[in-house]
Amino acid sequence: MKINGTGRVGNRVGFVVSQGAGLLDLTALQRITIATYDADNNLIETKTGSSLLSVILLGSTDLAKVSFLASRDFTYAQISVTSAASVASNTRVYYAFAEDV
Repeated sequence: MKINGTGRVGNRVGFVVSQGAGLLDLTALQRITIATYDADNNLIETKTGSSLLSVILLGSTDLAKVSFLASRDFTYAQISVTSAASVASNTRVYYAFAEDV
């Protein structure tokens, strides 16, 4: 997904997701990979599992922000979920974000 503008070094980059019928647990987090890319679609960095921060959003029982701190400027962010088909199909991605810390 293209970020609105350019993400900067030190921004928290990630996605708001849910795990279908429940909270995003550690097992589900281990199956998520987030990658950043530059304007020419060159891979900048990726983070997976325990390298990601997961925060449950207040006022929600199932939405979580999954993210990491960017080490370089970026234009695009990508999320991948690897697992059995039933688990992957239950993961919903709502939107990408890049925000100041």
